[in-house]
Amino acid sequence: MTNPDPAEALRRRSRRGTARGADRVFADATASGATTATDPGRPGLTERSRLWVAAAAIVLLAGAGVVAAVRSTDEPAPAAGWSDDLRSDEPVDGLGAPYRTSTLGPGVSYRRSPAGWTATVAGPGSSGTLGGAAFSPRSATAFVDGRLVIEAELAVGLDGIGGSDGESGWYEIVVTTASELTDFRRGGLYAHEATSGHWSIGCRFAPSGTTTCQLLDASEAGVFDGARVWQASFFEEAGDTTFGGFENADAGLTISRCAADEVCLDRWRLTLSETGLRIDLNGARYFEQTGLPQLPAGLTEGEVFVHIATMTNRHPDAEQRFAGGSLEIQPG
Repeated sequence: MTNPDPAEALRRRSRRGTARGADRVFADATASGATTATDPGRPGLTERSRLWVAAAAIVLLAGAGVVAAVRSTDEPAPAAGWSDDLRSDEPVDGLGAPYRTSTLGPGVSYRRSPAGWTATVAGPGSSGTLGGAAFSPRSATAFVDGRLVIEAELAVGLDGIGGSDGESGWYEIVVTTASELTDFRRGGLYAHEATSGHWSIGCRFAPSGTTTCQLLDASEAGVFDGARVWQASFFEEAGDTTFGGFENADAGLTISRCAADEVCLDRWRLTLSETGLRIDLNGARYFEQTGLPQLPAGLTEGEVFVHIATMTNRHPDAEQRFAGGSLEIQPG
């Protein structure tokens, strides 16, 4: 049998003594607290004593050579942000392990390259069945101080996406409590309607240049069965004030356009607050509504997921290619 290293044995005894010492400090402070402001995280322990306990514990732990991060028990962990250029040095299939994908139609294939990502969405032609897909980071995020910002590079102006009317294909940014987009509400058409039983807010970016956002409740009802809380668009004012929501060449607010086999990315920034939303195109205000009905606590006070969706409906082609680039999520 090997004799233990004397220094290691001393460290072990020191750690055991430290733990017992911290327990005694906590017990003594609990018994002797003399102020009336109690810490809700530890019933019976006063706020003054709680701070004294924390200081004493740090000293004891430092004496034992233990390094620890100390945070108040009622302080929430910081919300997770996200930043990824979604590019690859060489063309590769798929988006990689950090992402979860949802198929909302016959099928989809994702691919990454030095130019960004592409999604080839299988469509039903003009039969009326939807085609579509979405991807999202597997990690959840959250609103901070009632605010969440998403920036995505999207090739909204790719030739052919919208069909002859400019509205048969589109992109969406979806913020919802659902980690996957699976169950369409009755009569669902948009990706943010594949959120039965979950709060969701979705904004649509169409090749025609129009933008539309709507908030759906956490029921299983369809949009026209009472699930819609509000809808804001270039022609629908759900709040107190509205701005834009469509292309304006005189103001320099135009979408980049290119051939179907090229990539022409614009940077879209969606800022959500408790009572407003704003969309920026390449750094300039494109659409905004303020004074909206307040977002529910179900969205702003818990975990949410951000999905980037590519959708078609009654599109004349059997498949449609979408493209995009970086994705950034900024809580607060």
